[in-house]
Amino acid sequence: MSGGGTSVLILNCLQKLGMDDTEMYSVDLSYTYHLNPEKCCGFQIEEARPYLKNIDKHSLILGKTLPEVIENIAKNGKIDFMILDTTHYLPGELLDFAAALPFLTDNAVIVADDISFWFEGENRWAFATNVLFDLCTAEKYYAYTPDGFPKVAAFRLQDKSGKWQRNIFDALSLPWSYYDEKQIECYRKIVYKYFPEEIQESFNRAVEINAAAIGKKNNIKHVIRDIVNRCREANSVYIYGAGQRGSALMYFLKKNGIKINALIVSDDRSKSQAIDLNADIVHISEVPIDDVPLILVAAADGEIRINLDRLNIKYYDIPNYVFPFIKEYYEIMRDI
Repeated sequence: MSGGGTSVLILNCLQKLGMDDTEMYSVDLSYTYHLNPEKCCGFQIEEARPYLKNIDKHSLILGKTLPEVIENIAKNGKIDFMILDTTHYLPGELLDFAAALPFLTDNAVIVADDISFWFEGENRWAFATNVLFDLCTAEKYYAYTPDGFPKVAAFRLQDKSGKWQRNIFDALSLPWSYYDEKQIECYRKIVYKYFPEEIQESFNRAVEINAAAIGKKNNIKHVIRDIVNRCREANSVYIYGAGQRGSALMYFLKKNGIKINALIVSDDRSKSQAIDLNADIVHISEVPIDDVPLILVAAADGEIRINLDRLNIKYYDIPNYVFPFIKEYYEIMRDI
């Protein structure tokens, strides 16, 4: 819990309710406060110490993920109340909730902060909490902001062995925003120890899918650099494909100082079917092969590659995973 503010609030509530014997744990992977790295994570807990007589019942655990410490936290009993306030990006709250699930009591209350964080422009992928709440069939409570969005939400765990448990793990196959192999192994140990085989399989599938996808995403900059370098070294550059992908790639390369001779369409296709009619469009038979042009294949049609191989024409096949980036850049920049 960043800064320790949430912990102080809960401890104060417990004190007023006379629940001074309640043990509370705060777990944070960071050692420093995310809004001010000069301050230690949990600094507000120390500031509030003179005012809270039950402060000694609180333990602050830093530099650890939840699955690394959850068994020790729950060794003297089950967890009745949990606050989830992690990255807000997948796997985030979804994965931490799954790790805590075996240790939660029946009717435990789970509270999450920033449930509508993803409505803010730069955080549009921060919907992990929202996914969790949409999946759980439980009694739910929302605290709304003046603009009508839920800020903090909670639900009461009614049936932790319910069918939605599988849905939680299946939802982990949604696109992740980050991946850390060492951390994943900590979660895997909990999954293998406390969940049935079908849940383990679902977890492994989600990890494999996202590890591969994030690997491709991290590789995009290297592929882009390679494409640009190839274009700069070529005598001439053509893009095979006059649809959205070809037009977006042409725009991107031109913005990076690359001259594109033309967009290519197959001989049996009309040039008028191109999306960008302001671009130079040629049939493949019109490309001067003797000049050894660089042909970048942007089209999704696999038949095109078969024909190029049959004609013994060399080309560079742009990986599919590059185009979401290229098209997003095109959509942003074309109207500026």
